[in-house]
Amino acid sequence: MTSSSHRSDLEERRGIVTNLLNLRDQGLLTMEAKRTVAASQGCTVRTIENWIANADQHDGVYTLQPRRRTRLTAEMRGELAIWASNRHSAYKTLHEQGKINVSYSQFTRMITRDLAPGHLASLKDGTAGLREHELRNSRERGVRNQVWEADNLDTKVLVRLRNRIVQPQITQAVDVATDVICGLAVTPHAPSSDAVLAVLRDAILRDEEHGPFGGIPDVIRVDRGSEFTGNAVGQAMRSLKIDRVILPPRTPWRKGTVEAVNGAWTSMFLSGLPGWKDRPAANGKKGRSKGGDEVLLTWEAFVAKVLEWRTWWNTEHVIHDLGGRTPLQAWHDDLTPVRDISRTALHRYTLQTDRSFHVIHASGIRWKNADYYTHERWLRDCIGSHVRLRYTPHHRRTLQVYRAADDRYLGEVYLKDTATPEQKRAVLRGNGRVADRAERDRKRGKRMLAERYAATTEATPAQPLDNLTYQEAERELERLGTPLPDQAPEHIPGPTASWGTTSPVPRQGEHPSRSPHHLPAPTKSWGPQPSTPPHQDTHPDGQETAL
Repeated sequence: MTSSSHRSDLEERRGIVTNLLNLRDQGLLTMEAKRTVAASQGCTVRTIENWIANADQHDGVYTLQPRRRTRLTAEMRGELAIWASNRHSAYKTLHEQGKINVSYSQFTRMITRDLAPGHLASLKDGTAGLREHELRNSRERGVRNQVWEADNLDTKVLVRLRNRIVQPQITQAVDVATDVICGLAVTPHAPSSDAVLAVLRDAILRDEEHGPFGGIPDVIRVDRGSEFTGNAVGQAMRSLKIDRVILPPRTPWRKGTVEAVNGAWTSMFLSGLPGWKDRPAANGKKGRSKGGDEVLLTWEAFVAKVLEWRTWWNTEHVIHDLGGRTPLQAWHDDLTPVRDISRTALHRYTLQTDRSFHVIHASGIRWKNADYYTHERWLRDCIGSHVRLRYTPHHRRTLQVYRAADDRYLGEVYLKDTATPEQKRAVLRGNGRVADRAERDRKRGKRMLAERYAATTEATPAQPLDNLTYQEAERELERLGTPLPDQAPEHIPGPTASWGTTSPVPRQGEHPSRSPHHLPAPTKSWGPQPSTPPHQDTHPDGQETAL
């Protein structure tokens, strides 16, 4: 029954009761009249009389009374929380404890009536289940460069980089109004702040190389990844007058545009590449393909395909939400002015600045225990001058030099005495051996700590499996330098050797020249000794003389 029909039935019933009360006041309310009304309403005469009694209790107005329903108690809610929203198990426990007197079907109806679906989902899946039932409003697209959204995407594609297999990640910035991928950077590992700064440079510049998309946005929404929340990225955005909005954790729908583009990357491009890890295995095998049987792409070929797909998305892909237009058409149809910046200024603002000033010496510039030098003339002409250094995070090969007095750009210097390729490979191999050895020790210690028990099908005490022999235990204890509990070292002195001293050791910080206060003997401060017979001396000729 809908609410409108319910209200009409209530008004009709009130009108009938009012007429019956008027007939009663006039003395014309007979049993025949009650039977006629009951027949028209499909009820009994007793029901009509109850309606009249209800009106008498509410000043002559019939008032609908709420139904008496059994509601969930605190014990019922607690059992539902304990059993993670499992209704059958909660009802069984309550029935065994005698805390419920309704049927199981009525118990399920009470849960459906009193608890919201989001509440039940939170009991089962925690906060994640509750967030799935939250009301999420859609934002307006706005105008171009009003809001950007940035995110990282794990490609899950195996790529061959020299003699290694890597899994690249894509960092991108998307314009919310037009779905344009303004900037993009690819890294063979987890990205850091240098990848985000590279995306900013690629997204903001507008020229023949970068295309018509770009400019300085007003707002950029990012998640709580360290590459987005770092000081270097924050300093660059503040310099460019960009408002960085860091979203709450585990709320991907708050940056739905870039998340939708991430899904398009996976479904429309990455899933068709060789080496994609999420492709189901062939020949009916379970699990996911690891890309071992495929000819993997090289790093250069993979990056070229990524850039080619981005160009196709921006210029040729038709999006329904844009009114059947491509992102390029939506960008040109928007006449909002774009804030541009020169390449030199952008390069300056997207570098991390060293806070201290440095002096140019004859050997170059000293920074972080390394020398930087260039053969250009400006370095020789500025010997003795104070300069400020800017650099890309995690990149030590080059530094950008600016004059400290007026922040004028001087040039670029390079790291001297760089390691040879053979030295780099040797260092990597050595670090790899150390890491492998530590991993083997960790796994061995985990096996030694694990205590296994025999499988059982009866309610009997657990039987430990003695997989460690006596000789293995001796060798392990000798390797760890740990004695058995019953083998006390021989050099430990007896208790009386240390307990007999009454002079305390000087405390830490006490002046050594001050003599410590000697404690009195225990018998003088603790009171008289226990009662003993009086001491007597013995006379030489055998007689005892009392003192």
